[in-house]
Amino acid sequence: HVKALYDFIEDEMKKEGVRVWHKEGQQNLNWVLLDYVEVVVHIFKPRVREYFALEKLWGDARIIRLEEDVPDRSVLETND
Repeated sequence: HVKALYDFIEDEMKKEGVRVWHKEGQQNLNWVLLDYVEVVVHIFKPRVREYFALEKLWGDARIIRLEEDVPDRSVLETND
């Protein structure tokens, strides 16, 4: 599942003209990181996600929840 998600995200971003700046983890597929500079995607296997508990590290970070189909790209814009 991790590879399928990582391939899908990378393909969809390429279609939008966005290339990954840095990626790692695609060899062992326990934790894949896709860094698009303004957005970083983490894809974990469940046990690895539980172990690293990134929510504890980034607990004060702003959370943006996206629906499956985003009707308006402006929901991705921030006023930071």
